[in-house]
Amino acid sequence: MTGIAERAATKFTRTVSGFAELGAIFDIDPEANPLDDPTPAPTGDGDAAPAVGAAFPDACLDAVDHWAGATEPDPAARLAGLKALGAALDARRERDREERAAALRALADYDERLKTIGACERDREEVRATRADFEAALARPFGDPDWLYDEALRDDYSRALAEAIAVEAALTDKIAGLRREAEGLAAAPALARLLAERRRQQEDARAKENAAEANRQRSLALASAVQLRDAGSLLEARQVLGPVCDQFPNDQESRSVMDSIILRERTVKDTAAATTLAEARRLRRTDPDGAAALIALIDTATLSADRMHEIAGVAADIARHRELVNPRFLRGHTPNSLAIVAEQRGEWQVAIAVGQDPALKAGNIVAPQLATAARPLRRRR
Repeated sequence: MTGIAERAATKFTRTVSGFAELGAIFDIDPEANPLDDPTPAPTGDGDAAPAVGAAFPDACLDAVDHWAGATEPDPAARLAGLKALGAALDARRERDREERAAALRALADYDERLKTIGACERDREEVRATRADFEAALARPFGDPDWLYDEALRDDYSRALAEAIAVEAALTDKIAGLRREAEGLAAAPALARLLAERRRQQEDARAKENAAEANRQRSLALASAVQLRDAGSLLEARQVLGPVCDQFPNDQESRSVMDSIILRERTVKDTAAATTLAEARRLRRTDPDGAAALIALIDTATLSADRMHEIAGVAADIARHRELVNPRFLRGHTPNSLAIVAEQRGEWQVAIAVGQDPALKAGNIVAPQLATAARPLRRRR
C-alpha cells in the first residue's frame, strides 16, 4: 500500500507524457488487449463491461483522489475529532472528580463508624465493670456485715444487674452492626484504594519515626560509650554499645568506637598481664607454687603471641624449679590456654595451668593418651 501511495503522490510532482507512463505508475499495462483477459465478463442487466478507452482514465483519477485523501486528511474533520476527544476527556475528568468526592465521603463515613465503634467499646467496658460490681454485691451472703438486711435493696441490685446485661448486649449488637457497615464500605474499590494509600502513608510515617528514634538512641549510646571508655569503664562501655552495633552493623562510627574499646581492653589486659608476669618471674625460684598461682590468674584470651610466649617460658621455669617428674606441655581447647602436666603416682596431673580451659585446672587428672601426645618440656641449655 505504501508503494502505491508513493506512486500516486508522484502524479502531482511531474507531468505524465501519456497513458503508457501513467499506466507504469499504477501498474497497468495500456497495451494489453481486454479481449485476451481470461476473466469472464459479468453478465446481467447493467453489468456490461465498459470500454477500455473510457474506463481507464476514470479508474486512474479515482485512485489518485483516494490516495490523496489518505495522505492529506481534511483539517476540519481533524478539528472536529479533537473537539470530540476533548469533550470526552472533560467528561471523564468530571466523572473521576465525582467518584473521588464520593470515595472521600465514604471514607469519612468509614472513619465515623470506626470512631463510633471505639466509643461503644469503651461504654461496653464500663458497663461490664458495673455489671461485675452488681454481681459481686449480689454474691455476698445475706448475713455479710457489709450487706444491708433489705430485701428491696437486693431486688434493686437484681434489676440493675439485668439492666446492665441488657445494655451490654445492646452495645455488642450495635458494635457488630457498625463493623458490618464498615466492612461493606471498605469493600468498595475506590474506598479500598484510599484505605490502602492511607495505610501506606501511616506505615511510612511510623517507619520514619522508628528510624528517628533509633538514631536518637544510637547517638545517646555512642556518647555514653565514649564517656565510659574514657573513664576506664570498658565493660560497661561494651555493654552499652553492643546493642547499637547489632542494630546498625554497617555503621562505621559505632564500629570505630567499639574497636577503640576492644583495643583499650587489650591494652589494659596486656599491661595487667605484664605486671603479673613480672611478679611471677620474681617468685619462680623462691616460691614456685605462688608463681604458678599468679600466672593462672592472667586473662590470656586477647593476649598477643609474644606475650603468651613469655608466659609459657615463665611456666617452664616454674616447672623446673618445682622439679616435676617428666613435665610436658599441653595445649588447651580454648584460645591462649596451656598447661604443664607431670607424672604423679602413676597418673598424669595438671601441675601448672594457664588460660580459661576448664579441663586444664591445677590438680586435674589428664587421660594417658592425651598426655602422651603432649610435647616434652625442653631442658634449659
